[in-house]
Amino acid sequence: MFTKRQAGLVAAALASLTIGGAAVAGTATSTMTVDATLTTGCEVTTTSAIHFGTFAALSSSGDKTADSGSTFRVACSSGAVPKIYTLSTRTLVSGANSFPFNLSLTSGAPSDDLPATGVTGADPGMAKDGALHDVVIYASILAADYSIKPAGAYTRAVSLQVDY
Repeated sequence: MFTKRQAGLVAAALASLTIGGAAVAGTATSTMTVDATLTTGCEVTTTSAIHFGTFAALSSSGDKTADSGSTFRVACSSGAVPKIYTLSTRTLVSGANSFPFNLSLTSGAPSDDLPATGVTGADPGMAKDGALHDVVIYASILAADYSIKPAGAYTRAVSLQVDY
């Protein structure tokens, strides 16, 4: 059986439930706005290279082709329309000697189809999903251009640009 003390505790508990229930009897709401603005963008990795390797300066060595492999990577967001181009001179240099090379997005670099302006820039044909994708840049040198040159290490820094 309940003692007076236990009955008092039960009554106090019931009273607190009733008061507690009365405190949440109504509801008020408000609206909060949450927003973000996304822009279209592209990014390019900073490390890329094309290595032709070592070969004899003879016509019989034949035309040379090489590519950037997986070292040139581009990421673009949805809605981007990337155009890759270079304003750089396409000539390998060693001291006072030089010879031309071409750049292309086409395997084997059959032509110099990597444009020199953003207006006519080449579309890399990659997914625009925000992830980095390999964009292979091909290069070629005609044997007729290098076979008459003296031996040496020929080089050129080429700046690739991506407009979107």
